[in-house]
Order: sequence, then structure tokens, then C-alpha cells
Amino acid sequence: MYVQNDYLMRLIGELIRAAAKLAFGKTVQWSLYRDQDAGIAEGLWERYEELMRMVERGEINEAENILADGMEEGDMEYFQMALMFYDRLNEESDEFLEEHDFSKQEVLDGVKYAVRHYGYGGILGAFS
Repeated sequence: MYVQNDYLMRLIGELIRAAAKLAFGKTVQWSLYRDQDAGIAEGLWERYEELMRMVERGEINEAENILADGMEEGDMEYFQMALMFYDRLNEESDEFLEEHDFSKQEVLDGVKYAVRHYGYGGILGAFS
């Protein structure tokens, strides 16, 4: 189980970095951002922070639903926020995720959904 989850964690991280490189033309490490330096608008940053508070409270499914409901085609700042959201979820322990009815596989599925939604699904073949 741990070997599979370690593999998923690495796969998720690589997929996020590849999508960011393709979409934004640069390598980013959002795990380093804990303030507004992430480069997204203040209002969107506030939404991200609220989603993170929900995750901390264990409301992961609810936070993901809010994230997905807000996805609009072409809104690249929101795409960046979605990638940041999943990057942050990927940092959570398997135990924390499972305790709150979530898994690394669901994190991967969420990243794939966002990547497809924003038109970058072509890179998914490299991560099958």
C-alpha cells in the first residue's frame, strides 16, 4: 500500500509540474508559497485560503466540489489555483486523507480532471 501511494504521490507531483510548465511556461513549486506570492489575484487567493481551511478541518470532498464548481474554461489563474490545491493535498499523509474519506488516487483523479478541463489533456498520455 505504501509503495503504491508513494508512486501516486510522485506521479501527482510530476503531473502538476508538467501541466504548470506547459500552461505557464515555467517551473513552479507551490509548496513553497504560503502567502500571496503565488501570483494569483487577491480574491482568488482568499478563495484558495478558504479551501485550505476546509481541508484542514477535514472537509476535503466539500472543498474539492467548490473548486470544481468554479472552474471556467480559459480562466488560467483558476487553473493555477486548482493545481496549487491538488499540490497541497498531495502533501497530506495517506492517514489524514483516509481519515477524511479521500485518497491519493482521488487527488490524481482531480488533477487529471483539471488538466483536461483546461485543455491540457494531451499530456496525460505520458502519465498513464
